Amino acid sequence: MENKKDHQDTPELLEQLGSGSHSAFSLLFNRYKHRVYSNALLFTTSTNIAEEIVQDVFLQIWKSREKVAAVTDWDAYLFIITRNAVYRSLHAQAQQSKKHKAWQEQTADTEHEDNLLSTILEKDYNRLLQRAIQQLPPQQLQVYVLIRQQGLSRAEAADRLGLQPETVKRHLSLATRTIRSYCLLHLDLTPAIALLICMQVR
Repeated sequence: MENKKDHQDTPELLEQLGSGSHSAFSLLFNRYKHRVYSNALLFTTSTNIAEEIVQDVFLQIWKSREKVAAVTDWDAYLFIITRNAVYRSLHAQAQQSKKHKAWQEQTADTEHEDNLLSTILEKDYNRLLQRAIQQLPPQQLQVYVLIRQQGLSRAEAADRLGLQPETVKRHLSLATRTIRSYCLLHLDLTPAIALLICMQVR
């Protein structure tokens, strides 16, 4: 029998989370883990790293549960903490590479460069992503918006659009590849930063 709690609104779950409810946290985790995972996988191309990012994101949510309860725009909040988790992961990988070490040696003030990089990301990522999304064919665009930005499942999107689930799956796969390629093609930054700038969790 279906549990009515599964259909609780997110704001209600956040309020319960703020009071330390493990069941509310579990529902939020099950409801949004796939969104976090799919975007992390898209931009890290590693299932292990994507899974670590999911754990990192929801660990931060639990640790900050009292503050999270006051969040008014959950989608934006989830986007920010997911973006930050991906950035930390990519940054950690870059630190292990010779290219990044050389880049660090040329930097007189690492903290200043980190702040500058953060400013660049904030300024450019959304504009670039929106341009990439607008390049999609109509059906791919519809599927991407419904699943990636509105949070529908593939089955729900298929029902909404009158398509077969496998067709929706194919459109989503093509759309994400197109967006990734567009972002990498139109940026002169390092691949790790390019991937992060084109990331969107909506």
